[in-house]
Formats: sequence, structure tokens, C-alpha cells
Amino acid sequence: MKKSESPFRCSLPIFMVVAFIGLAACSSAYYGALEKVGIEKRDILVDRIEDTRDAQEEAQEQFSSALEQYRSVINVDAGELESVYDRMNAEYERSERRADEVRARIDSVESVAEDLFEEWEEEIDAYSDASLARQSQRMLSDTKTEYARLLKSMQRAERSMDPVLTLFKDQVLFLRHNLNARAIGALKGELTTIEYEVVNVRASKVTGQAVPSYGPARAGAYFKKVECFCFEQQTLDAGEVRRMPVVFVVDPALPKDVNTITLSYTFFEVAGRGGKT
Repeated sequence: MKKSESPFRCSLPIFMVVAFIGLAACSSAYYGALEKVGIEKRDILVDRIEDTRDAQEEAQEQFSSALEQYRSVINVDAGELESVYDRMNAEYERSERRADEVRARIDSVESVAEDLFEEWEEEIDAYSDASLARQSQRMLSDTKTEYARLLKSMQRAERSMDPVLTLFKDQVLFLRHNLNARAIGALKGELTTIEYEVVNVRASKVTGQAVPSYGPARAGAYFKKVECFCFEQQTLDAGEVRRMPVVFVVDPALPKDVNTITLSYTFFEVAGRGGKT
């Protein structure tokens, strides 16, 4: 009995071949359009090499600026930590963008160089004069050697950026982690818990919402509640007495003339009636 074969056995190779043909067609169409207006592959390659050199020079300037910033933060005053972090992080991100641009430029150079040399190889076979074909082959070999030297130089410059970026990233991360530690440390030192005793003096269950008020009123902007019974409605049984916590932090930016903050709550019944606790 003859085994049936899967109709999908050849689907992936066929798709890949079609994809490669499509890419080659796009590349040929691109070069063909440029050649119609007098722009050859060699012109494109030269332009891309020059663009890469420009990108490398701009990256070098950015990295010099970034290194100056790095040297300036060896000893950072605690009060300036956040502004220094913002400045350093911005410099790092700009440096990273410049490095990415250089990498992309080098990739574009390699792409067009590969196409140029491949076309040159194919065209050598079109010679009818063997002597000219040999001369062209030698020129191709010499040109490839010179190109390899240029590419190696560009890649060496590209690689030299990586240690600087790594150093810079470490410094930026360390500054950020310092800020994290300071922020948590500040919270730990100022975190306060107080409790309110709430009594339902009625003979029936009641549900209500506690609403805070501050004295002086402007202190409210500096009073940060982390946990509070006022965040949600509360239900108390008849005659129930309950202790309800409030966990808060006072912002260090509180005006120095405010020495005391009074926090009080008004308990409003959900149905609309209420009284102060």
C-alpha cells in the first residue's frame, strides 16, 4: 500500500525560496532605479562610508561630553544626587543612540559592499578578453583588501565605544540605586502610625465614609497617607467600638513655620446623616 505524503512537506522550503527571491528582487529594483539616474553601487558605497565616518565623529564628540560628565560626579553632594542622575542618564541615552547609529551605518556599508563585489565577480565572467578579465580580477582583489582594511578600522572604532557605554551605564545605575535607597530610607524615618477610636453610639448598624480635614489647611498638601480607614466605607455594628489605624508620611518640604498638624475626621453616613468622631 502506498503511503500518503503530507501536502505541507515542501511548504517551508518553497516559502523561503520565494522570500529570498523577493528580497533579491527588491534589492535589484533599488539599485536599478539608482543606476537609471547615474548612481552606481560604488557611489552608494562611498557615500555610506563617508556617512559612517561622520556618525563616528559625532559619536566621539558625544562620548567626550559624556566622559566629562562622568568625571564630574566622582564626589556627588547628596542634595544634588537627583539632578546629577538626570543629567548623567540623559548623556548615557544620547551616547547609546549615537553608538546604535554607528552600528547601523556600518551594517549598511557591509550590505552594499557585498552586493558590489558580488556583481563585480559575476561581470568578470562576461569578459571575452582573458587578459582584461585577469586585470579586473586583480583590481577586485586589491579593492577587497582595501575595503577590508577600512571596515576593520570602522569596526575597531565601534568596539571601542562598548567599554565606555558599560562604564557609563554602571555609573547611571549606581546613581539610580542611590536615589532608591535614599527614597526608601526617608520613608522609613518618617513613617508614622496613629489610631483613632471610632464609636457607633446608635442602637443600629451604620455604614459611613470618613472624610479628613487638616489644621492648618495648607498642611494637607504635605501629608501623605499610606494606609487609612478613610480609603473605603466602614460599617459598625450597634454600640461597636473600633480602633482604626492611619499610616502616613510627612513630606520634608513641609514649611518650617508649621510645627503642628491636626488631623481630624468627620464620619458621614452613606444615607446622608453624619456626626463627628
